[in-house]
Amino acid sequence: MIPIRTRVTARSTVEYRDWPKSDTEICLFVLSGTCVVLSRDYEPLVLEPGDSVYYDASSEHCWTSVGEKDAEVMWIMSA
Repeated sequence: MIPIRTRVTARSTVEYRDWPKSDTEICLFVLSGTCVVLSRDYEPLVLEPGDSVYYDASSEHCWTSVGEKDAEVMWIMSA
């Protein structure tokens, strides 16, 4: 497992040249701000501080922030 703390600066999916995908699983936990998890296979999921989601990252996905503040997230990727 690889834990990573990230600031989500994107406000729109157009800020991603390519949506990432990998052969891993991801657990995402929102520390502050509002984060939207988008996937080619699922409806967008809005997460607030304290919310989390676990998903298969083999589908193309990306994250965006909502509002003026960047979302801060902790995510854990399987190795």
